[in-house]
Amino acid sequence: MTSTQVRTTVAELAHADGPFVSLYLDTSGQSADTARQVELRWRAARRRLADDGAPEDLLDQIEPLTTRSHPDGDTLVVLADATGVRVARQLPDAPPREVARYGPVPHLLPLLRWDQRQLPVLVVATDRTGAELVAMRPDGDEITESVTGETLHITRSHPGGWSQRRFQQRAEDRWEANATLVADRLADLVDELRPRVIVVTGDVRAVQFLRDKAPSRVADLLHEVQGAYDTTDAAVEQAVEVVRRLADADVAEAVDAYQRERGQADRATGGASDTLATLARHQVATLMLVDDPDLLERPAYAGDRPDQVGTTSAEVNALGATDPVRASLGDVATRAALAGGAQVLSVPADLADQVPDGIGAILRYTT
Repeated sequence: MTSTQVRTTVAELAHADGPFVSLYLDTSGQSADTARQVELRWRAARRRLADDGAPEDLLDQIEPLTTRSHPDGDTLVVLADATGVRVARQLPDAPPREVARYGPVPHLLPLLRWDQRQLPVLVVATDRTGAELVAMRPDGDEITESVTGETLHITRSHPGGWSQRRFQQRAEDRWEANATLVADRLADLVDELRPRVIVVTGDVRAVQFLRDKAPSRVADLLHEVQGAYDTTDAAVEQAVEVVRRLADADVAEAVDAYQRERGQADRATGGASDTLATLARHQVATLMLVDDPDLLERPAYAGDRPDQVGTTSAEVNALGATDPVRASLGDVATRAALAGGAQVLSVPADLADQVPDGIGAILRYTT
């Protein structure tokens, strides 16, 4: 999950005035000289930013973040403007490519690409006495709790004779009572946190009791993992993979919906010019951008307002802008979408043929 030091949202940055420093610095490595390698990468990135016109005092504010970035994660993300550092986050995965740019529009898509795979999730490791619960939220915060029930006569005994069934039934009753306590607490957390999935592991019988006792809004979210995942730490690791698969499935489902709308000539558009035009009219519900730099780095233009966008400066002038600036298509479209309250989805390159020209949108309404 992520670690956030400065809590400015990407939506807030979409409304901010530029220019912006956008830094995605590779801080990965396991060798003894990793810190030195990170320092060298930052020096090279700082030179590029300075060459682009970034103020030295702003770069001075960013530098301390780079010196302590290892070993907190494998990517340091810094977004800054004239007011200072607006976002500083450490991500656990190395960046597919480093970014260090200073320009009129913030480069938000790599961060959004990471965030779209960070769904809220509950992890449960349960046994006959209760459960350990971990709630993981997309902002990186975690909540850890223990639910402990009655332990008396919790183990089935085998005394023989007439008492055997009585002891076994008492154990079953305790297990069920403890499962009810866990299910009740899970219901509270589901109502509070709205998780996408509950990853559960542990004693097979305890898991079954939990399923039986959970209300439907909890039971419908349960995803059981067994095998080596019988502790919360191991289950959390497995939960990360479960969430990633769900997030990828969400993107694929959205692409399918986009294709259906296009097939009906209904609430969808594709291509740079048409998509930017719908962004300018605040029609977009979901913006789709294919993860391909060759497509997203094509030039586009923007005005002072985020909704003043187009593929040419003349198109932006027609929207009332007096001095359009040139920026990458992906950045211009992302800022306009976020400022207009639209969702932004990064589409993997293997689905590129489903989104013509690398950019498209599902619309709120048609004109």
